[in-house]
Amino acid sequence: MHKLCETLIRFGIYAIIIVVPILYGGVTPGAKVFFAISVSLLFWTWFLVEMWLAQDLRLTFRKVFLNTGIEWIFLLSIALCLIQVLPLYPGVLKIVSPHTHEIYQKAEAAIAISPSFEEQDLFEGTAPDRKKIVLGKKRTISLNPYQTFQGLIHFTFLFLLYLLAVRFFRKLQNLEFLIKVLILLGIGQSIYGFTEYLSGHHYVVFDPMNNLRSVTGTFINRNHFAGYLEMSFFCAIGLLIHRIKRLKLHRSHSWRHHILTIFSDRNITLFFWLMCPIVIACGIVFSKSRSGIIFTALGILFFIFFHFLRKSSWKLAILFFCLIILSVYWTGTAGLSDRFDHMAQHYFARQDFWVDTLHIFIHYPIAGTGMNTFDRVYPRHRLAYDNVDPVHAHNDYLELLSEGGLIGLILLVSLIFIISRQVKRNLDEIPDIYLSLFTGSLAGLVTIALHGLTDFNFQIMANQVNFIILLAIITLFSSHSVRYRIRKRSTSKLKQVIDAGICLN
Repeated sequence: MHKLCETLIRFGIYAIIIVVPILYGGVTPGAKVFFAISVSLLFWTWFLVEMWLAQDLRLTFRKVFLNTGIEWIFLLSIALCLIQVLPLYPGVLKIVSPHTHEIYQKAEAAIAISPSFEEQDLFEGTAPDRKKIVLGKKRTISLNPYQTFQGLIHFTFLFLLYLLAVRFFRKLQNLEFLIKVLILLGIGQSIYGFTEYLSGHHYVVFDPMNNLRSVTGTFINRNHFAGYLEMSFFCAIGLLIHRIKRLKLHRSHSWRHHILTIFSDRNITLFFWLMCPIVIACGIVFSKSRSGIIFTALGILFFIFFHFLRKSSWKLAILFFCLIILSVYWTGTAGLSDRFDHMAQHYFARQDFWVDTLHIFIHYPIAGTGMNTFDRVYPRHRLAYDNVDPVHAHNDYLELLSEGGLIGLILLVSLIFIISRQVKRNLDEIPDIYLSLFTGSLAGLVTIALHGLTDFNFQIMANQVNFIILLAIITLFSSHSVRYRIRKRSTSKLKQVIDAGICLN
């Protein structure tokens, strides 16, 4: 019963990873409903089975929490969203968010003068029923509690997905299969995108795109598509190096012998895994996402530098990256020069958004305006582009700063610190044969994090799901349970060899 439950939950997670990107990158309401229902069913299935079979519930929950600190960051982030939607007394609100308190006072004065006053002019598009909150004794930090509550629910489901991934992918073979799924999805997105782009069909799933100028897969935006492929690309590189290490090529043999061994009939699958990063890299380049190409290049440098520090296959990594770059260049880079020629103009436009976002943070420095409220608050603090109201800030970190304030910034810095400390402490404990899998996942995580400096990839559900999965993979590779399994497996093999030798004697 327990093994059947684990298998069903793993296949459920695979289904989420596969279906969410197909639904336009997960930006549609249907994708959000599917994600919420799927995670709920998986979590409650696991919880009820554990309740039925477990003798000690405390031991059950200890199996889920690895005490890495990441779980506490998730919980504190959920607590921040909850505080933002909870009604507070005016005196408390004045201390936590003085500017929000001032907006409520202005709305209250306007309603007192004109009972028919609709306070959208002050709250920029919030619902009219907020009049009850304005005239009530308690008021919220969030300028749009409904949207913040939606963000709270969605973030909770992401946390549950992380817990499920950490709980049910602790075996190395399951982790490797999960990485393969991410790679195959990247391949599928690239091939589908090339098919629509080159055939002239120009459809994104079921919707026609009359002016499709780049490869976008099932995504609406080229930058979000490139961000999705970035994570798959480095996973593919890591898996390729891992499979070559499993061949145990001896250094005394010539490079010609190594090549013949790698591409021999019994290792024919290696050719497929070699083509995977090439196809994904072509997808990134032909997406014509300038940020995607630049940050993928930085991710490559990070991957090589990380292997150089461990003195593990860094020359092999350079060789493969050179091969991939030559393959992409051979396919052609037409149209990229025009994109990069206008790069300065586009980034100057985004700088105006970033300045306005910092202006929002200055007015709401402690707890922000509430999660998912950027599009509602931005028009009040717009200094430029009078006719343009962006839905997002084109910088995930500035948007977090405006919506979560200093508290959100502290949580983000804490998450980065915990991951860095975890990697530094446990890097030497990871066996060399599995190092490339870990480094590939980490490089994918770093690349999408850097991409967040110029785009809003973390607002796209498909990228959120892949980010959570990669975070779980890194946590598991660095956790005591996975390291114990590695040691136990190697010890048992050594014991088998010794026993065999004794029998022969």
